[in-house]
Amino acid sequence: MKKRKWIILIVGVSFLAAFLAIVAWRLKVSLGPYSPARKAWKEQAIIEINGRIGNKEWLEGEKKEAKERYAGDGRWASEEVVLMKNGDWIICRNVCARQDNGISLDLFIGYGSDGKWHYSTFHFCHSFITLMQCEQSPTMAEFVKTFHVHEFDGHSDECLKKTCPWQR
Repeated sequence: MKKRKWIILIVGVSFLAAFLAIVAWRLKVSLGPYSPARKAWKEQAIIEINGRIGNKEWLEGEKKEAKERYAGDGRWASEEVVLMKNGDWIICRNVCARQDNGISLDLFIGYGSDGKWHYSTFHFCHSFITLMQCEQSPTMAEFVKTFHVHEFDGHSDECLKKTCPWQR
């Protein structure tokens, strides 16, 4: 009789451990860097950026506004363009994990004047608040270095990887 109770206890504990492992794994998938909400945001951001890339008139207007803004209040980025001192630029989208959007890790995606796609998980905050507390980057290369920006192919999930060494 005692042996049977032990077997039942061991089987029960094993099932409970397996159940908890599955729940933890599902939670990690739904909240982690490859979460469905983050993937969907990435897809939409790439579509929106692609829609802006060929619009030279819009880009020139954004760059002009950014220069005027910088001369006025020091802001060197809009919601859609980050402008460097030397004229380099990135058409971008940024999502902050602190916004109520179901995304648990920041993501910045952009297409630069260097003809490359870029991404970062640096915390720029909503409306680039953190970025605006920093000096304007002199060049694209300096921006990439300072804010842990990596290149990607412009469509793959490569851009969902973490870029900042302090993020787990």
